[in-house]
Amino acid sequence: MPQNFDTEIRETFGNRYLKVFIRDINRIEESQRLLQGLPSVRTVNVTPSQSANNPSQTLTIYPTRVYSIEETQREVISTLNNYFNGVIDRTPPVQNEAHFRDIQNRIIAALDSARVSIKVAMAWFTNEELFNKLVEKQEQGVDVQLVIYDDGVNRRHGFDFSRLNHTPIRRAERGGLMHDKFCVIDNQTVITGSYNWTNNAEFRNEENITIERDPQQASTYSVEFRRLMNSNTN
Repeated sequence: MPQNFDTEIRETFGNRYLKVFIRDINRIEESQRLLQGLPSVRTVNVTPSQSANNPSQTLTIYPTRVYSIEETQREVISTLNNYFNGVIDRTPPVQNEAHFRDIQNRIIAALDSARVSIKVAMAWFTNEELFNKLVEKQEQGVDVQLVIYDDGVNRRHGFDFSRLNHTPIRRAERGGLMHDKFCVIDNQTVITGSYNWTNNAEFRNEENITIERDPQQASTYSVEFRRLMNSNTN
């Protein structure tokens, strides 16, 4: 039985990436969609093949920052084998990851995957790397929205939040703090946990996040985000 695909690790100007040669041209777009949902994959592009041995179109895949190209290759091979053998259906599975260290880079990797929208509700926000990533994604055309707690910490140690579409909230509806810590990416992925986007959270505290790739869960968080943006609690 002929193999459905081949993979090959390549490197250009110090950047390592993966080529995936799909035999059945009619299944390349579906393969692209499945692979784009993997945690180790940053981008998947359909490109013409330059290989004499694999003349059809190919997928060009770049890994996220926290995964090596070898880890990405293993995950891609496993996913495509399951797909072509009918072990998995055509709906990307719900995926949940828990992280307790290197959280900043995990968040940046998830933000890098955004193609349409990023919604962030954050009590305290003083991490420059994460703020700069939001500005970068906005400059790329991604719709970035921020709900931020309006207090002295963010005013003294935060950033010029007016660079983003932001809503400051002083009090919650029940009279307490706007204490949320979540992010919704492309209405597909949710990042949430104890971790404020602050330097203390990254370098001093014991913190956690989960990254949930679950469209239904993301929709629930998006509804709550809109409620926060439209609240009149200042």
